[in-house]
Amino acid sequence: MKQPFPYRGFMLDSARHFMPVQDVCRLIEAAAVSGMNRMHWHLTDDQGWRLEIKKYPLLTQIGSVRGESYFGNASPTENNCGFYTQEDVRQVVAFAREKGIEIVPEIEVPGHASAMLAAYPQYGCRRLLPNGETQTPEQAYPYQVITWAGVFPNLICAGRDDAVQFLLDILGEVADLFPGPEVHIGGDEAVKLHWQRCPDCQKRIREEHLQDEHALQRWLVLKCGEFLAQRGKKTIVWNESLQGGLLPKHFIVQHWLGNDTETAAFMESGGQVICSDVGTYYISRLYSLTDVHDIWAAPLIPAYAKGRRKTCWGLNAPCGRSGSPAPKGPPSCFSRACPPWP
Repeated sequence: MKQPFPYRGFMLDSARHFMPVQDVCRLIEAAAVSGMNRMHWHLTDDQGWRLEIKKYPLLTQIGSVRGESYFGNASPTENNCGFYTQEDVRQVVAFAREKGIEIVPEIEVPGHASAMLAAYPQYGCRRLLPNGETQTPEQAYPYQVITWAGVFPNLICAGRDDAVQFLLDILGEVADLFPGPEVHIGGDEAVKLHWQRCPDCQKRIREEHLQDEHALQRWLVLKCGEFLAQRGKKTIVWNESLQGGLLPKHFIVQHWLGNDTETAAFMESGGQVICSDVGTYYISRLYSLTDVHDIWAAPLIPAYAKGRRKTCWGLNAPCGRSGSPAPKGPPSCFSRACPPWP
């Protein structure tokens, strides 16, 4: 049977809720039976960094270790700690390809970076103090692997070349590790309070003649996208990345919430869009918010994509996070990265 869209995907959030390799493969097998051809693998977030990066080992040594978590309808025996080695990833990628599914890795840029910066705080922002002095990156903000839900202002510094290179080094290993045609770099929920107070970010805005911090995010996203394009990859971003202006056609926008006008303009320019509207496709939300009837009754083409069917590239069902707290108790950690419970 001919499928209506070239992209038919689902998102697995291993950053907040770690899943062993064998369970990931079982999920891929089920997705293949359902006619899907992409697994969007959410590997980094405030609550965990789950991918081994050879050049930066602290990302997993520190960023993958999380104790008790106070969010999500999760069992107290959930594995809150752990990461995937590069050999684990190769195993998953090979298994998925056998099933006709490409893996789309997601590395969050520039926000959802708490776990990253807990490992490498020197790539966070500096800030000006009331007395006029400037703190060093290591002193500027306290970072930790977050153990509760929320949106946090911890962003990688877009104003310093060493921080940008840090990101590109990571994306280089990711591009080599995942042979599929796309890499996702996030771009959602980037609260820019640190950028507003950072002398390096403000200097970058002036030197690049950017309008504001939204345009600075676009500048950083373009840097990452150009880097990935040189490696034969298209770059997927969440639709908030359009707040700083349209993106070139080697970008794909994943629309989940708000900014309908910007997404429609991107499609009008010929840009491809993946529909992941929060009210319909976030299947891990409470049943009272998104039930099966809502999913089946939803229009195949949302309002912002009407008349732009050719640039509606497909659908993706993300797994979001649930808001109610998990019971307290010692985590049952299966990973090599998790210390024994005291």
